[in-house]
Amino acid sequence: MLGCCASAALWYCHRPMVHATVGARASTAKAWSNPFRVSSPAYREAEEYHKWILNNKKMDSVVGSESDIDRLRSAGQLMSKGMPRLPTALLEQYLPLVGRILASMNTENCGDFIHGKLTTSKLMDYAYPIIESFDNNDAKTWFAFNRSAIDAELDTYPIIVLKNTDAMQGILMIAKSLPDSQHKSFMSDLAALTKESNDKACTTARILFYKGESLPEPYRGYIARLLLTGNEGHEPL
Repeated sequence: MLGCCASAALWYCHRPMVHATVGARASTAKAWSNPFRVSSPAYREAEEYHKWILNNKKMDSVVGSESDIDRLRSAGQLMSKGMPRLPTALLEQYLPLVGRILASMNTENCGDFIHGKLTTSKLMDYAYPIIESFDNNDAKTWFAFNRSAIDAELDTYPIIVLKNTDAMQGILMIAKSLPDSQHKSFMSDLAALTKESNDKACTTARILFYKGESLPEPYRGYIARLLLTGNEGHEPL
């Protein structure tokens, strides 16, 4: 149950974020427009990423001669499929960046995000400003992660599956880091995440991201893989 609630729901909602990752906001149905301020590191990284996607010969066999926008969208799908194939270190770098977007949401939209009800356009309203605010290092990390995930899928790297015992160890480490008064409620709220109110679902998800990124190794990696790689990336819990 925890696997479905703690991972699948977040993954379901996370996939539209791929389009924010790509920066694939179109000014028309056939034109790509960089959504970030020219002065921001994200703008420069998005420009380079866009060129990389268009000139990526390995993608040709997958996406064919699609339009630029369709090619970017296909890249987003490749990225989501490639994430379970990535090494843990890369997932750990990406986790706090996704967590910032989650932290920027109000409770209602955060809960909708967890429950898979937040529209892509609404998600972009939160995602783009956060990505635009990244410093040089974070912007490079964000877009380098995208490229790595796409390459992992195109090169058919093996999927790395998190053991259920390791996932539970990570979850229990988070629970133990909470005050005694929150320990039991966190575990019960996590088990019923998809059925909880927006307020409880949001609180639980933020704990997972915030506490997860500060765990010692190897638990930080366990949580990163659990939250970011979908059902393919971990055994059922």
